[in-house]
This record gives sequence, structure tokens and C-alpha cells, in this order.
Amino acid sequence: MFSSNSVATGLDPMVAAAPCRCHTEFYCISHTKFIDVDMDATEEVLAATLTTEPPPPEFKFPTTRRVTRRQIDRSTLEHEVRQWISDKKIQLGTQIPAGDMLDVMQTLYTYRDLESTGVEGMGTPTNLLQHRTRLKPNTPIYRVHAKKLAPEKEFWLREFALDGLNAKWPLFERTIMANGELLRWGAHAVIIKRDNAEPRRSTITTYGRSRLATPCS
Repeated sequence: MFSSNSVATGLDPMVAAAPCRCHTEFYCISHTKFIDVDMDATEEVLAATLTTEPPPPEFKFPTTRRVTRRQIDRSTLEHEVRQWISDKKIQLGTQIPAGDMLDVMQTLYTYRDLESTGVEGMGTPTNLLQHRTRLKPNTPIYRVHAKKLAPEKEFWLREFALDGLNAKWPLFERTIMANGELLRWGAHAVIIKRDNAEPRRSTITTYGRSRLATPCS
């Protein structure tokens, strides 16, 4: 084999300027294969560069499985399906044709386990959704675990947050004012203010020494 530079300089200019199948402006070395240096590669280059086949995908589909569509449950009576739609407060749009309304409701009823609140109501796993159970209704199905910060890191984190909130042009906005409620991922955080609590004292370790330098108050 030989380098791409020797190939590019040894080819005919008309061949080197031919469009490649990957839609590049110039001759593409990566889509052309040569067996011997002495062979006449003009026909092979033209066949490789003038082909209309699309280039192969760079990344394959992340899974070899495809989505399994369930069979629509048509065994349940219509009034039971409508009662379930009413209990879940599902609002169907007015653009659905009257003849397809029952099929839409039966489709939603077939996948009713995706909104389950307990293990007993969960169905088979799918490729698109990850099932999580709630302890009780209206409880967030996922929350970030609380992380214990070092005292000095917690102090500067609070300082940075307060500076961003109280600045003339704030960097942040309070979630209560923006959304009317606290963020769900932070629902576990409970801050209790202690009365007559001593302020935290931050210590700085000097480089190369074992003594601790305490900043002046």
C-alpha cells in the first residue's frame, strides 16, 4: 500500500477532480481502493467517484431491536374505556374524526400501564420509556440524591447564588416567582434556619506549611 499523497499526485487531473460519492468537491481517497501501485487505476477511480450510492452511515442505530407495537385492546367495552378517559381527565382534540375517536381511545387504553402509580399496574418494558413507580399519586417519580458539601464549598456556593439573585441585573430568578412552585428535583431539600448560630469560619491551608491561617473578622 502507499500513502494518499502519492496517489493524489500520480492520478490524472481529470480523475482527481471527479466528484466523490460522499459529495465532496475533490477526489476522495477514503472511498477508493487500490491493490497495486503499477496498475492503471483510472477505471476504478471513475467507478468509485461517479457512483450515485449514498455513503454508509457513520453511526449505526444504537440498538438492534425495534419498537414493538401492541395489539389494540378491543375486548374492553366502550363505556369502560370512556370511563377510564374521564377518570384520567384526558382531553381529546376536536381534529380527531368521529369515526376514529374510538380507535384513539382504545389505543390510549392499551398503553394505560405507562401512567401506572404502582408495580401492580406496570406492563411490559419498552425500548422508548423507562418505567418508574411512584410511592403515591402526585409524588415526583425521580429526584436527585442530596449531596453533602464541604462547609467551605457550601459557603461559597451560597455566596455565588445570592450574588446572582441580588445583583442589579440578576443572573438567576427565584423558582417561586418563575414557576409558582419549587423545583421537583430539589423537593427533598429542607433548609432550617437556626437561631443564635455561630457563623462558619473558613480556613485556608497555606502552601508548603502545616499551619492554618484564619482570615481576620
